[in-house]
Amino acid sequence: MNLKSQLYEWFWNEKFWLPENYSFKDIPRSNNDGLTLSRHLPFVVAALVVARIVYNYCIKCLCSRWGLDDDKPKVNSEPALDDFYKTTKRPSDNEILILSKRLDMTQRRIYLWFQRRRSLDKPGLPKKLSESSWRFIFYTLVFSFGFYSLKSTPWFWDTSYCWQDFPVQSVQSSIEMYYLLQLSFYLSLLITLLSDIRRSDFYEQVIHHIATITLISISYANNGVRMGSLIMIVHDAADVFLEASKCVHYLKFNTLADIGFVCFTLVFYITRLYIFPFYIVRAASVDNPFIRCPSHTLSVVLLLVLQVLHLFWAKTIFDIAKRLVRGDNATDLRSDDESE
Repeated sequence: MNLKSQLYEWFWNEKFWLPENYSFKDIPRSNNDGLTLSRHLPFVVAALVVARIVYNYCIKCLCSRWGLDDDKPKVNSEPALDDFYKTTKRPSDNEILILSKRLDMTQRRIYLWFQRRRSLDKPGLPKKLSESSWRFIFYTLVFSFGFYSLKSTPWFWDTSYCWQDFPVQSVQSSIEMYYLLQLSFYLSLLITLLSDIRRSDFYEQVIHHIATITLISISYANNGVRMGSLIMIVHDAADVFLEASKCVHYLKFNTLADIGFVCFTLVFYITRLYIFPFYIVRAASVDNPFIRCPSHTLSVVLLLVLQVLHLFWAKTIFDIAKRLVRGDNATDLRSDDESE
């Protein structure tokens, strides 16, 4: 047996993936339309990335046509400051003092120059609008498709059905498609993460995407798609309102942005701080008769990682809500603005 075969058997060890006395041969799959994740996943990921690029280009063209250009201040060229900016974007007070004496410029003028120069590196309105509107369209479509596929299933209303006859459960082709779309989307997000707007919770987003991709993959491999589909649809609900509120905020419809943010806050707290921990995580751990199976144990750990992230974002949302109550406009909760 060669090394490749040994690694394959080690990775797909049924003792890790499935409960005792079960094998992958016991898991039925819907192959009527030939839909399998391994066969179609690369093509769907590539299609999403290409569609995202084309969509961004179209939105930027529309923004230019509608006069929604980048609203950035003009910065006069200062060769000495330009050279210094290449090494340090945020000079210290002592460095500003030294530059002031060397260039015969006031410290305030130098400070303002660096402040305005940093603003040129921020993402412009077309980029922010294209990114948020793309996500809004995807989340709306995939949430609608997921709800349509799940609303008639018994486990959507009663999580105890997730473990009935497990793991010998048939998987509908629509649920497989739901999985394919979700996994492809989060893989595409991970691929484009470095080119997307870098926000204050960049590393939390990386952890979230990796945990989500791992959870989707594990639940599909061990046939825990009933529980996995519930996890995905619970998360998508709040994202629809988040991206919608960001879009109208970028378009300067501040009242609509505030209303959208309030709706997002309510849905986020209900789905991710109530339904997710007290129904989903409980069903996957306490009510799970197969919790001793290593793949299920790992899934619960990843669910707890997601819940920690939910608590982190809940605090951020609460801070923005306080500003909204004081009369400020709601802003992007994962701020891409630097604090001056």
